[in-house]
Amino acid sequence: MEPNTTGRDTAQVAASPRRTSQGQEHKLNVFLSYGHDATQPLAERLRDDLERHGCSVWFDRADISPGSDWEIAIEKGLESVAAEPGKGVVILLMTPHSVRRPDGYCLNEVTLAVTRRLKILPIMLVDVQPPLSITRTQWLDMRDCVPLDSHEGSYEKKFRVLL
Repeated sequence: MEPNTTGRDTAQVAASPRRTSQGQEHKLNVFLSYGHDATQPLAERLRDDLERHGCSVWFDRADISPGSDWEIAIEKGLESVAAEPGKGVVILLMTPHSVRRPDGYCLNEVTLAVTRRLKILPIMLVDVQPPLSITRTQWLDMRDCVPLDSHEGSYEKKFRVLL
């Protein structure tokens, strides 16, 4: 998906009613947190499928405009997802890249989500130690969905569980 080229920043998007691509009111506001690694195609597919099922999904490659300060855009994205109490969730796709220390930015996203009291739904894509702040949160096991192109059946089953 191409970056947001509408000229609207994330704060403007957060102030307007969030709608799905079909124009109906959304079920959930989802912030998709993932590492830019070999599992990125699964992140993109998950975004597309969640949107098709009525969720409004914040996704960095679509919601951070070229020339933007990406750290500020991420913070505003989390704020927009948290704007409607009970409708915001952060989906964390756990891989060695996404939860790496000390420079894994997804860990910052999880911390910001915790401070905003957002529900966090961890999804294990590759064996890793979950971040300490969510270590007691039950995660969805999607290790059998990677790589996506050769595990379509497993992905479909796990996506139904996610919904």
